[in-house]
Amino acid sequence: MIFSRCVTNLEFLRFTFVLNRPFKGQFYLFLIIENYFLMKIKNFLLICLAISAFLPLHAQWSVVKETNRTMSFGSRPCFRMEFATASPALLEDNWKGYVKSNFNGKLKTDRKTGELFATDLKSNLVGDDPFGIYSTIERTATGSILTVWIDMGSYFLNRGDNRSSTEAVGRSLSTFYYDTRRAEINKQIKDQ
Repeated sequence: MIFSRCVTNLEFLRFTFVLNRPFKGQFYLFLIIENYFLMKIKNFLLICLAISAFLPLHAQWSVVKETNRTMSFGSRPCFRMEFATASPALLEDNWKGYVKSNFNGKLKTDRKTGELFATDLKSNLVGDDPFGIYSTIERTATGSILTVWIDMGSYFLNRGDNRSSTEAVGRSLSTFYYDTRRAEINKQIKDQ
């Protein structure tokens, strides 16, 4: 048996007495104070928190990081990808195939710096002007790191100079990252 009665209904507060008899012979009296104004604010804040929690996920989970790294021309803007368990040999083979298929270029190795490079490339990702790609592959404790510089002639590709091309190259390199991860997993499956 539940008995409820509204005692007062002020502008923002409502007091409700609830008489509850859950078991035979026992009565409970509850005073419920409801503040509709605070409830509306609480619901609004929860919705705002939920929306803001999902907005920055794209930036946090990007596998391609934009940073500055030192190369043969000094410190320049670059794209950097970390492969947790990929061997440098597998990464180099996939990178050479990627540059050949997407930019129609052949990577050469600079013996002094150890950089892989290709020049006079053209692609719709970067624009109509010819460009060059310089890259290094570093071995880590368990995997490898690929660092890529794109030389546009007067500048190295970055968000400040060419935002749309930088985003297009970042998406393309993300695709390369996932293709390399698939190749790495397939190799591990074959080895078992």
